[in-house]
Order: sequence, then C-alpha cells, then structure tokens
Amino acid sequence: MSSSTDDCEKVSSTCPVQATTYGYAPNLPSNAIYTTIFALCAPAQLVHLTRYCRFWKGYTFLVCVACVGECCGYVGRLLLHKNPWDGAAMSIQFILLMISPSFLAAALYMTLRTLVEYFGTEHTKLPARLWTWPFVTADFVGFVCQCAGGIMASVGGSLGTVGTALMITGVTLQAVIIAIAGALAVDFGLRVWRQQGTDAVKVLPFKLKIFFVSMAVALLLILARCIYRIPELAEGVGGPLMRKEVEFMVFDGLFVFYLSTSAATLADHYFRMIVIATLLLTILHPGHLASEMRNGKKYAFTGELAGYELCDNA
Repeated sequence: MSSSTDDCEKVSSTCPVQATTYGYAPNLPSNAIYTTIFALCAPAQLVHLTRYCRFWKGYTFLVCVACVGECCGYVGRLLLHKNPWDGAAMSIQFILLMISPSFLAAALYMTLRTLVEYFGTEHTKLPARLWTWPFVTADFVGFVCQCAGGIMASVGGSLGTVGTALMITGVTLQAVIIAIAGALAVDFGLRVWRQQGTDAVKVLPFKLKIFFVSMAVALLLILARCIYRIPELAEGVGGPLMRKEVEFMVFDGLFVFYLSTSAATLADHYFRMIVIATLLLTILHPGHLASEMRNGKKYAFTGELAGYELCDNA
C-alpha cells in the first residue's frame, strides 16, 4: 500500500491529520465563536450604512466587506475541522483570512483625510488629497498580490513558490503602508499639539477621544498581524510556524483568557487581533463617536483655547 498522501480526501491511517498543510484540525469552539462574531458584525455594518450613508459610506462598506470575508474564511476553518483534507475549504479559508484585513486597513485610511481637514490642513505639509487615496491604492496593490499569491500557492509546485513570494510582498507592502500612515498621523497630532498647546487635546469631546484611541488600537493590531504573517509565509505554505495553532491564535490574535494549562486548550481561548480590530471598528463606529467630523465641517481653534468652535469649512 502506498504511503503517499497525494490522493488523501479524509483522515485515515494512511492519511493522518499530521500530514495535512496545517498538521492539525482547527479547533471547533474557538473558530465557531469567530464565525459568529463576524457574522454579527456584518449586518451591524449594514445598519451603520443605512444610518450614516451620507458621510461614512466608504468606511462602513469596507468594514462590512472585511466582516463577510472573515466570516466565510472561518466557515472554511470549520469545514477543515470536520475534514482537514478538504482542499476547497483549505483554499477558501487561506485566501479569505489572508486578504480580508486589507479592507479594515483601507477603512482606516478613509478617515485620514477627514481628520486632517477637520483639524486644519495648516498642521500638515502633505496636501489633504494625499491623505487617503495613495494609502488605499497601495493597500489595493498589496491585496492583489496576496489574492493572486494565495491562488497560486493553493495550486502548489513551482507556482506555489511564486505565490508565496507574492503573498510575502503583499503583506510586507501593507505593513509598510500601515506604518507610514500611522507615523504621519502621529506627526499630524504632534504638530497640532505644538502649534495649539496642550489645551488642544483637553477640550476635545470625550467621544472623539475614544474614536481616535480605537482607530490607533485597530491600526496597531492590523500592523501586528501583518508583521506576524511575514515570517509565517517566509517559511512556506505548511511551514513550521503555519503548523502551530497556538502561535496562530496568539500572534495572529490577542489572548483573552485560558482555562487550562494544556496548549491545545489554551489556543481555544485566544481571540484573533482581527476580531478585536473589527469589534472596535463596528462598536466604536465614527457615526456614533465622530459625527462632528463630517464633510464641510472643521474645528476652529479660538481665543485662548477655552474650547472649540464648530465652523463651516467654506
């Protein structure tokens, strides 16, 4: 009897789970929780879309697409739990979980121009029109690289090697773009602080501060996820790091709690970073917290900064 696993379709004595790409069957409870979370966030974004269509439709649409992609990706992992040799499920979850965070990053980029115009373009040397679309365009290039690379990697062989290289290029590009966007946003904030004084922060509405903090946390979580993906993919599809579920759930996720010292059980209770980022972008939607940052409006620093004056940006 041949020991080859080329024709394996389900787990058996000659087709052990250890010989699959991941080397394990994805945990059912944790992946079911993630599927449910994204399945709830997607319609929540549709509600936001109807309520805030005029000012936040781009942001909301992108987060919604990310939620749908992540949900379908985790459905693929649930199918892998049932049958780790399911090639279609492997391709679905691999590609969708790779590319879906790109839409979250693009959604954050959509807020940058609004933020700059709201607090004043005089606080940056970069034209307002360059605060969104260059980042979105670069993010799209990274998305295309990951998508094409994921499809090629799922084929295997020489195409798989090229596909892995493309995916690494795409994820690295996105990590660099996120870092640049974050650095520019920090520089903008520091310029506002230096030119307007510490009161410029103190007088901001509390809900707007919450929105800015949630944006920063979401951006850092997505960046951390990209950084983790680079060495994971560099080892190749089915490499040592990709075959460790605990590391996947920790470094592609954010731990919350654990109930056992068993590594397998511990992995069950880790929440992915993308889960946390998506929850932040859904619950702390700018329509709720940043209604002042709408088109045609800006804050004008007045007097001795006893407060802000909301003015037409005309």
